Amino acid sequence: MARKFTLLLILLMTLLIVPIDVSSGATDFSELEWGFQEGDNFNYTLRVYIPELDLDISEEVTVNVTYLGEVPDIVDEITVQPFRYYFSTLMTWRNGTIIGLTMRIPNLGSFWSAIPLGNWSALNEVYGKIPEMIQIQDSLRFWGFTFNQEYGEVVHIEVYEFSKADGVIERFFERTTNLNGSLEYLVEFTRDGYVSDLTIFGGIIGVGFVVLFGGVIVKRRRGNSSSLR
Repeated sequence: MARKFTLLLILLMTLLIVPIDVSSGATDFSELEWGFQEGDNFNYTLRVYIPELDLDISEEVTVNVTYLGEVPDIVDEITVQPFRYYFSTLMTWRNGTIIGLTMRIPNLGSFWSAIPLGNWSALNEVYGKIPEMIQIQDSLRFWGFTFNQEYGEVVHIEVYEFSKADGVIERFFERTTNLNGSLEYLVEFTRDGYVSDLTIFGGIIGVGFVVLFGGVIVKRRRGNSSSLR
């Protein structure tokens, strides 16, 4: 059992650091800039579920940006998080206690990530070069992507949603299952105040339906009043 989890941990680390070949040339990122500052704090809810370790937590955490470097002008290779090496963070429980390695949470430092602002087409260009692995999600409020891959006997998926207001991760979702569908690893990392586009879209439809339905009722009542006269 321990060996199996060790192999899973190695897989998760490899996904973050091994570059994906972008053979069609480098992408110019000189117009991009960070939408947040060194020293900023961001609040999240962290959910981690690892059945093999009997680990199931759901807690509020705070991420502090301890270092923020310059956005690179050129990117000629890409990992799942190509800007990860240009900032550093410290994650604590909401009471200020540092989350230690004793929590046995793999890749804890990778849950928070960010992208620079200023040129969404440049990001689309880079990630769009590997469509067999990454599907880009681009909306009015979020830019992000879904990463899918099979490795041996496991199926791995990662979902990233970044705010277009400051480039900070709004929602990170990670799940690993074996080929028969049994869950081996689950992470949900959600920023305070996060509301999905789907929820907003559903709310707009609901409001529209209420307005439309209310208008029909008013019209019928007026019609009935006229007939009584």
